[in-house]
Amino acid sequence: MIEVVIFILVTVSIALEPGPNFIKLAYVTGARGTMAGIRTALGIALGAAAPIALVSAGLSWLISTAPELLTWLRYAGGAYLLWQAFSMWRASGEMRVSDNTELPSVTRSLAEIAAGFWLVALNPRTITFYAAFLPLFTNASAETPVANQMLLLGLAVATIFLVVDLTFVAAIDRFGDRIGKIPAIRRFFRYAGATALGLFGLKLMTETR
Repeated sequence: MIEVVIFILVTVSIALEPGPNFIKLAYVTGARGTMAGIRTALGIALGAAAPIALVSAGLSWLISTAPELLTWLRYAGGAYLLWQAFSMWRASGEMRVSDNTELPSVTRSLAEIAAGFWLVALNPRTITFYAAFLPLFTNASAETPVANQMLLLGLAVATIFLVVDLTFVAAIDRFGDRIGKIPAIRRFFRYAGATALGLFGLKLMTETR
């Protein structure tokens, strides 16, 4: 039981670390409303599915045997973050559209899910995180195969991350209207978020490890 508590506490603490996901969720929720933030959060959770499957299948050897693949993935992830930062920077400062007055199209909904998905799927830190974190909580002597343990643990981590993200979206929605009514503050947060996202992208592309 104590292992489960430790697992949950550690996972929640990691999920609360500031990063590109929170920046993206804050911007989308503030600009387009709660449902847009929820769809982006779901996309982020889905983006972790492939790395979890790879690590569970024992393919984490890619990290050591094929570092060039992770290098290209790092460039792709960094470029995607830079594009997201550019899109956020040049976006209009219009007030967000209420979810109750205008329902988004299917295309927009899929685009919001895809944006969250690629934000995680193209980040090589995702697979290195799961490859390093999941084995810490596996038990080789248990009846359940280690691969299955890692898959279940990975899904549990992704679920906890999703709950944290959805809570963050709810908080942004709760307080976003108050600051969103002041154009100067709205612009500040948009430009600050875009700059931070761009810096994350540059850092990812210039990492040497």
